[in-house]
Amino acid sequence: MLNTVYHCWRADFLDRVRRRNYLVMLICMAVVTLVFFPPDSSGYATILIGGYRGIYNSAWIGATLAILNVLFLPIIGFYLIKNTIERDRVRGISELIAVTPITKAQYIAGKWLSNFTLLLGVLLFMSLTAIVVQLWHGEDYAINLLDLLLPQVLYVLPILGATAAIAILFETIKPLRGGIGNVVYFFIWIGLIVNIVSDTSGVGGIIEQIRQAITTFDPQHNGNTMIGIALSDDFNDGGIQTFTWSGLSYHPQVLYSIGLVMAFTGVVLALATVSFDRFSKLAEQAIAKGTNSRVQRMLTRLITPAARLFEVACNHFSFTSLVRQELLLLARGRSVWWYLAIAGLLLAQLLTPLDTLRTVVLPASWLLCVLVFSPMGQRELQSGADSLIFNCVSPIKQQFPAMLLAGLMLATFVVSGGLLRFFVAGEYFSLLMLLSGALFIPSLALACGVLTRTSRTFEVIFTTLWYVGPLNRSGADFIGVDPIASQQANSPVIFGVISIILLVVAVLGRRWQLR
Repeated sequence: MLNTVYHCWRADFLDRVRRRNYLVMLICMAVVTLVFFPPDSSGYATILIGGYRGIYNSAWIGATLAILNVLFLPIIGFYLIKNTIERDRVRGISELIAVTPITKAQYIAGKWLSNFTLLLGVLLFMSLTAIVVQLWHGEDYAINLLDLLLPQVLYVLPILGATAAIAILFETIKPLRGGIGNVVYFFIWIGLIVNIVSDTSGVGGIIEQIRQAITTFDPQHNGNTMIGIALSDDFNDGGIQTFTWSGLSYHPQVLYSIGLVMAFTGVVLALATVSFDRFSKLAEQAIAKGTNSRVQRMLTRLITPAARLFEVACNHFSFTSLVRQELLLLARGRSVWWYLAIAGLLLAQLLTPLDTLRTVVLPASWLLCVLVFSPMGQRELQSGADSLIFNCVSPIKQQFPAMLLAGLMLATFVVSGGLLRFFVAGEYFSLLMLLSGALFIPSLALACGVLTRTSRTFEVIFTTLWYVGPLNRSGADFIGVDPIASQQANSPVIFGVISIILLVVAVLGRRWQLR
C-alpha cells in the first residue's frame, strides 16, 4: 500500500513541480516576503503593535513570517494546488487509473502528499528568503535557524496540511470542482481569519506574546495592533519605533492545537475518499441526467423566442454574428438556477430602495457572474481551439473586440435594472460608475485569461476586489456603493483608465501568443 501511495505522490509531484507556474509562484512568494519586511524609509509598515516593531532578527522574522503564512498562504496555496485530480480528468489519465488496482484511499493519500509537498516547498523558499531579508537589513546578522524555522513547523505546517486536504475534498465534490469551489473557499477563508487571529494557541498567541513584550518595554504604548499595509500617514506621531524581540515561548496548548488541526485533516481526507467517484462514468452520467428538469425545459421555452429574434438581428453583419457567438459562449453551460437567480436579482433591482440596491443587490448581481467571465481570454486554449482561432483572419481585430463587447453587454445586462433606477432617479454619477464597472470586469477577465491561461486568476482577483472594494467601501469599489466617496476619488475615470491598460496588456499578450 505504501509503495503505491509513494509512486502516486512521486509521479504527481514531479509533474507539477517542473511546471512554469510553480516557479512563478515561488518567485512571487519571495517578493511577498521581501515586501512584508520593509525598511523604515519605505513609508509603509506591515506589522505594528502599539507603534512598535521588533528589530529584524531571527526571532522577530520567524514569528511574524509565521503570522503571514498562517493568514495568507492557505488562500494562495489553495488555488495553486487545486487541480491535481482535474488534470488527470482533462489529460485522460483518469481512464487508466480507473482500471488499475489502486484504491480510492491510496489515490487520495498520494494526491494529498503531492499537494502538501508543493506547499512545503513554497514555505521553505519563503524561509530561505527571510534569511536573505535579515542579512539585507543588517539590524542583526546572527542567524538562529531554530527561532526562524520552529514557528513555521509548529504553526504553519499543520495549516498547510489541512489546506492540502480541503483542496482534495473540493475536487472530489462535483459542484465545488470548478469556479464555484474557488469562490466558496475564499469566503470560508475570510470567515476563518477572525477566529485564527483570536485563537490564543495559534497566531493570536504570537500576537499576544509580542504585545506583552512591548508592554514590558513601554507600558504607555497605545496597544493598537495593525496587520496588513499601513502607509506613513497612519503611523503614530513618533513614527515606527523598534524594540528587541527575544523570541516565542511555547506552551503545551500549541500541541493541542496541532492535534486538532491534524484530526481535522484526517476527517477531511476521509470525506474526500468517500466522495471520490474514482472517475466513474456512471456517476457523471447520472449527474448530467439529473439536470434535465422540468424547470429547465420551461425556461428554455421562455427564452427561445428572444434568442431567435436576437439571432435574426445579428446575422446581417459578420461582426455582430461574432458578438452573438461570444455571448452564447459566455452563457453556455449555466445552470437553470443561475438564470433564475439573475432574473430574481433584476427584479430586486427594480423594487428595492436605492441604498439596498447599491449595498446588496448590485454586488450580488456581479458576484454571481464571476464564473461567466473567468473563461474569457483563455477558453480557446483550454478547449484546444487556439490553433484554429489564431490562424483565422484578424484574430485580434475581430475576435478581441467581439469578446470585449459581449462581456460588456452581459455585465451591463445583469445590472440593467440598477441602471434604469439610477437614470429615473437622476443619479447620473451612479449610472456612470456602473458603466465603468461593466467595462472593467471583462477587461480584467481578458487580461487575466490571456496572461495566465487559467480561469482561477480572474476568480481570485475579482472575488478579492469585490470583497475589499464594494463590501468594505474602499478605493477598490468598482460599483459605487458609496457614491460620495467614489465621486471624490473620481472612480469612473480611474477604472476607465485601468480598463484601457488591461485591454492593452491583453492585446499585447495575445500578439505574443500568435507569434
